[in-house]
Amino acid sequence: MRKFRLLMATLLVTIGLVACGDKDKVTNDGSTNTGDKNTEGTATEPAVTTDYPFVEFSLDVDYTATTSYEVSYERDVDGTEASIEDEVKNEKYEGNVAFDKLDPLFKQFTFDATTPNAEVIAQVVEVLKLDPNYLQFELKVRFSDGTEKEYLELK
Repeated sequence: MRKFRLLMATLLVTIGLVACGDKDKVTNDGSTNTGDKNTEGTATEPAVTTDYPFVEFSLDVDYTATTSYEVSYERDVDGTEASIEDEVKNEKYEGNVAFDKLDPLFKQFTFDATTPNAEVIAQVVEVLKLDPNYLQFELKVRFSDGTEKEYLELK
């Protein structure tokens, strides 16, 4: 009986962890990740494509010690994840809802890995319509070519 309880407890914890982990998963990003076939007929790892200059975008803008605006977007071979947490407006979006809000905004970005830091920060603030009176702006981006950059501004 003790083994049965342990097995059931383990099963319930596993199911709970799996269920909680996908709330920011996007299912309507329009992607079709199909791998190419190699010469032996097995699928290779799918290519990651995106309509944006990046495949990962992590933004944290602090307005006070307890108020911030955060965006998280990641596209990889397993799919797309997106979330927005706006403590200024007390709004939180995950998954498809977050993606639907971010998609038209991300398509407006024209920066790439060679764009000067100040220009990237100004473009993100403008496109996302952020209040420029922040204490700290921190953005981490992984571009489609694999280049990773961090943009930081303290006021």
